[in-house]
Amino acid sequence: MKDCPQKSVDHDGTPAVESDMYTIITALSAGFAAFFSFKAYIKLPVFMLILAIVARIKIRDALLSTIKIGVGFAGVFVIFTFFVTQITPTIQAIISVRGLNYPVADVGWPPLAAITWSSSLSLRAFSLLCISSRRNRDQSAVDDRTAPVRRGTGRTI
Repeated sequence: MKDCPQKSVDHDGTPAVESDMYTIITALSAGFAAFFSFKAYIKLPVFMLILAIVARIKIRDALLSTIKIGVGFAGVFVIFTFFVTQITPTIQAIISVRGLNYPVADVGWPPLAAITWSSSLSLRAFSLLCISSRRNRDQSAVDDRTAPVRRGTGRTI
């Protein structure tokens, strides 16, 4: 009978490889949970930095641009929050004097941007957008190579 190699086992009896994988997955999950707990004006620059690096923009330019995006986005939210806190008592007074029943106030695009970048789906949507745009670019390159060319002009018909 041949000797079978012994599998390494952790102290709790699980195979060491599975335990290591569990540790890695748990750490990644905790990291993603921590990242998605940040405000939108932190997540948006991180996504833009990743996009800039993928697009091979110089690191210095990418960092400066993403810092500017983050500062601008944070400024919009600071001003928006100030505006809402200042106008809320006035709106409530108008509602009580006029006897109106408007449960929703249209406040513009900043909350929509915050909801978009605060969602855990934003990373998935961003990834799908990158994949589909690459697929479309690759398909258009194939179409350009197979398009008929008018002789002597180099232009497609």
